[in-house]
Amino acid sequence: MSKKIIRYSALTIGKHGGKTYWGTPKESLSELKEHLNRYINRPCDILIYAHYSTILSKCVEQHWNVEPAWDEIVDNEGNFVTFKKIKNLFGEEKNNA
Repeated sequence: MSKKIIRYSALTIGKHGGKTYWGTPKESLSELKEHLNRYINRPCDILIYAHYSTILSKCVEQHWNVEPAWDEIVDNEGNFVTFKKIKNLFGEEKNNA
């Protein structure tokens, strides 16, 4: 029997207090990383697991001390409006064009 990967999921571990969270499994690794970039907003460790069709799951990536990078958005009168992510969690710069 072959070891075919059928889904990926991530376990996040919060840096403040150690709270853990298992995310919803995704079809591909790139889809999972896009989801993590969109929704992780606090410092954490990330363990990515591959779920196989015939064997137990296996940790395939580990990302330690992940810190989302933020920049403030201010309106024309100088009032704080919100934050935006300026770098994704896996080190590549975001294109904010």
